[in-house]
Amino acid sequence: RVSLYDTSVIRNDGKPLSLITSRKMGGGYRSARMIGNTAHIVVQSGVEWHRHITRYLDRWQVVYDGLNKTEYLEVAAEQAKLAADKFATRLIKELKLLADNDDGMTDDCSGVTKIALFASLNDNAEGGNDALPDTLSSGGALNSYLQVSSFDMNMYPQWNAADAEKSAAPVMAMKTAGSFFPTSHSDIYASKDFIVASGRGYARRDSRSWEDNTYLLTFGLSSDGSAPSGRAIGRVPGYLLNQFSVDEFDGYLRVATTSQAQWGCIDQPMIEPTDDVDVLIERPCKWGQLKESTSQVTVLKIPEEGEMSRELKTVGVADGLGETEVIFSCRFFNDKAYVVTFRRTDPLYALDLSDPENPRVTDELKISGFSSYLHPVLGGDRLLAIGREANEETGRVTGFQITLFDVSDLNNTSVLQRYTLEDQWSSSSAENNHLAFHYLHQSNLLLIPMSIRGTYDKREPFDGFTVYHVNPSGKEKIEPRFSVSMVEDPSFIRYGCWHDAYMPARTLVFRGNATFVKGHSSVSYTLGDTQTQRWYHNFDDGRDKTIGCFSYWR
Repeated sequence: RVSLYDTSVIRNDGKPLSLITSRKMGGGYRSARMIGNTAHIVVQSGVEWHRHITRYLDRWQVVYDGLNKTEYLEVAAEQAKLAADKFATRLIKELKLLADNDDGMTDDCSGVTKIALFASLNDNAEGGNDALPDTLSSGGALNSYLQVSSFDMNMYPQWNAADAEKSAAPVMAMKTAGSFFPTSHSDIYASKDFIVASGRGYARRDSRSWEDNTYLLTFGLSSDGSAPSGRAIGRVPGYLLNQFSVDEFDGYLRVATTSQAQWGCIDQPMIEPTDDVDVLIERPCKWGQLKESTSQVTVLKIPEEGEMSRELKTVGVADGLGETEVIFSCRFFNDKAYVVTFRRTDPLYALDLSDPENPRVTDELKISGFSSYLHPVLGGDRLLAIGREANEETGRVTGFQITLFDVSDLNNTSVLQRYTLEDQWSSSSAENNHLAFHYLHQSNLLLIPMSIRGTYDKREPFDGFTVYHVNPSGKEKIEPRFSVSMVEDPSFIRYGCWHDAYMPARTLVFRGNATFVKGHSSVSYTLGDTQTQRWYHNFDDGRDKTIGCFSYWR
């Protein structure tokens, strides 16, 4: 369910916020973005392919008892047609319910992208469209249904508390577009003009080898209140890491992916006849590595609105990044890109994307450890990175790390400052969730959650936040200012028992005061020269600790 509440007045009488409008939505929530006053919500539903189609073709079904292969194929074809007709009827009925654009056209599927569109991805593949079943997962193009729903948040008048209590909130009016998708899971990227869904697939090149593929589905967004539209589809080699591996700029889509190392059956040489053996012996193949992992940045042209082509055409590729390594972080910034790969050391690759048809690597900076998240500062002339330090010989992680890179010269990137917390068990959830990363440009303060499991003889365990001073000029060392523990008793981290509900790490800063939220508590501190605690709240106060008791570390 999607609900819109009035937050213009925060009530202090203990009653809930006033509900303006709401609506039920089918499918599982994937992501949401707000661009201007328009909210875009992405949901995805699995298609029950086996339940409605393939189970009727299973050889062990009673209807196939005693049949030979030819007879089975004939009967299975009849069963498949019956099942497919019923499946198509039900599918269209459900699509009409999902594709309700609140415009009086609820009985059409104009907002649903044609299934056959994905077949165009294989037109140039070996074997033509016959290769399609090999490039998709078991459900083919019908593995899932992905839908984008948009609504204008300002089209509803604000209600006061009295109005909300007198009548029910109206149903939210939405405009939708959807498409079937080859994979059951998707990562979502959004710009002001597009939403891009990406999902992992594979392509079979021969009977012994497969190649990683990422499928891309692009929806066009509009600022005039019209419905989103399925714009184009595409495919790139390899798998992407997260939403920062995708970027749209000036009509082009840039995607950073890693093609995993390939393993398979390697043909062995014949054993030639000898004096003792006069027969030519063919040795069986041997399992082994066929190809090392590698990464690449692919540039694709997005078709203009109204173009006949609905395919994202690859126009340029910068490949060969991080041989034997995988991507650990990526960041695009206008016509530049930065990619970090890692196995034992951390090459930071700088790429010039100013010519979409000729993307090129301009610099490779090799340092120890790796960066998990890259954050542009100082107008893009600096990269503030968080990640881990690691042993250069073994790649073994040795502690948490903050690095400030100078990327003002794309041909000569360098490290300005580094800070390392030398504890193997130290980490930050901001490494994998950028919403937990908070850099204050005016005060040069970095607020991030920190977790330290601690050792019994060297360091106390810690769970909370640390505030670091990071001057983007690079003229000052990166130093911790102060830490905020979210646990009253540090030993509780090892031995305590808290409720399973766990708040994600977030910080809010207002008028020089920071509110830290994580785990089971929230606390507020001043950020001035003297850091003073303003208040602390434990969400578990008053809870019966004999109910829902879980280990702290989850």
